Amino acid sequence: MWSFDHADRYAQGRESGLGIRDSDSAIGPCRPASAEPGNEECVGQAVGRAYLSAVVGQVGYAGGLVKPPYVQPAAHAPTPPSSTCLESPMQERKVVVGISGASGALYAKRVVELLTEAECEVHLTVTTLGRRLLFDELGMKRIDADALSEGRGSRVVIHNDNDLGAAIASGSFLHRGMVIVPASSNTLGAIASGVTSNLLQRAALVTMKERRRLIVAHRESPLTLIDIENMQRLTQAGAIIAPLNPGFYLLPKTIEEIVDFMAGKLLDLLHVHHDLDTRWDEHLHSAGEQTASGD
Repeated sequence: MWSFDHADRYAQGRESGLGIRDSDSAIGPCRPASAEPGNEECVGQAVGRAYLSAVVGQVGYAGGLVKPPYVQPAAHAPTPPSSTCLESPMQERKVVVGISGASGALYAKRVVELLTEAECEVHLTVTTLGRRLLFDELGMKRIDADALSEGRGSRVVIHNDNDLGAAIASGSFLHRGMVIVPASSNTLGAIASGVTSNLLQRAALVTMKERRRLIVAHRESPLTLIDIENMQRLTQAGAIIAPLNPGFYLLPKTIEEIVDFMAGKLLDLLHVHHDLDTRWDEHLHSAGEQTASGD
């Protein structure tokens, strides 16, 4: 446990040129980190600074004592251009989909439909509250691959959310990316905290550690400061926060068109091709052609 006594010893170590010693082990005496002129950095001091930074990050940030520094978001592994999954290498045809307990089952169903339509292999995991969501909003008494994919259930692999030993829980499972849709604030917070109490959370953390694309389609509103900080933390770790906030500039006429706006955006983030009418530039192009023909 960190205490102010640790900080005092750290400061004394810097002044005396000695390494920091904790209750269990000694970091060791100060010695030059390299023989280069002007580099009088001491190994003990460097380790001490890292130790201090890590502990303050865990205690000081949480307690509001220290403002956390800006951290550049982690880089993703290269993502292929937008394509149907059939045109991609085998590992890039696989997409992991997680469904948690925030309202928005229609978004999840539409994403699975579009992914299977693009001939992707969908690996699906649904939390306990996600299963209740499917029942409450879609009337599903069980996870039905055919119903979720418009009859393309052979392209959907369902993983039990209690099975933390499933394939998608391993970093060796190669896939194109993972999307959590909808993502509840509970799921958001668990992943941001590194908690893995179910398969969805484990798969999400593995996706980030392997530098694959993780898209968190958060649905709840309004947001607490805790939600905002969890979003910041996941963004810094490399995830993409994609709130389910549809735009209305395309003048949707039906609920399906509103759902398609966000479903298309999520597929765009996965670089999976779709033919949905969701792009503003296409409308501008169409409007320009009509204006030109009218002139």
